[in-house]
Amino acid sequence: MCKHCEDDPSLAEYYHGCSCCGRIPDDDGECDCPPEGYIKPGQEAFLYVNAYEVTRHYGGPEEGGWYFNHHEPIASIPIKAISVAGHDDVCYTCGCARRGDKYPTGELYEECRWGFHLKVVDENQKDMFKDHLESLFGDRREGDIYSVLGGTDVIVCIEDHVGEREPRPRYE
Repeated sequence: MCKHCEDDPSLAEYYHGCSCCGRIPDDDGECDCPPEGYIKPGQEAFLYVNAYEVTRHYGGPEEGGWYFNHHEPIASIPIKAISVAGHDDVCYTCGCARRGDKYPTGELYEECRWGFHLKVVDENQKDMFKDHLESLFGDRREGDIYSVLGGTDVIVCIEDHVGEREPRPRYE
């Protein structure tokens, strides 16, 4: 241990760099490495094939009335994934940045900070589970959620978490 660290052990990170990436932190003591628990390249994890029942609801009278789509989870199947290095099109944000897309505010998308993304190990399994959930719940579709008469839609998607119920949005 060097003299600085013996005098004040909290300075060890400053003089010797981050314990995770080895780089010297900036003036605020912050490092640019991924947060603790961040999935590193080559690690296995899970993605989820989630099915949601989607209905449209009245939000309130503000500005002439507003509506929102509510996603109610109805099924979730885990599938094996692996973390890959680089900015891959499996990430929506990185794909938008690569194409030069802009946010509605006019700002350009930027690639994700650390560039590690989960990618499905077996694409055939993913497609099989998506088709399976579609066949199980597709008959719940009725009407048109954007019609005055209302209705129900079903969506099946791949997410990095088990299907979650969205809280009701607030008007601001």
